[in-house]
Amino acid sequence: MPKNKAPKHSKPTAPNTNVRIPAAFTITAGGAVTPPLISAPANVTIELQLRNTDSQAHRVQLSVAHFASISVPAGASKTTDVTGVPKGTYRLLIDGAARARIVVGAVPGP
Repeated sequence: MPKNKAPKHSKPTAPNTNVRIPAAFTITAGGAVTPPLISAPANVTIELQLRNTDSQAHRVQLSVAHFASISVPAGASKTTDVTGVPKGTYRLLIDGAARARIVVGAVPGP
């Protein structure tokens, strides 16, 4: 059998439900965010990591219907899992202002 062909009895595997893609954002002075854009493949859990280096607390929302806002105190970090996000572009809101985006369904490669 050629090396690049799978045996006929092999079956496709189900998606791994334990996979988490980190989306790490840093909130800086005045609610600015870095990086401005993070891409993630579809059908995986996004582990939203928020680090607030500002001297002020900030309220963070992701423009996903079932996402509750998170308060991130000054100098603190918060992490939450975001599941069931369909393909699309979602805004990360800091105190109500769009500061970054997550693109779900991105395809890796050149």
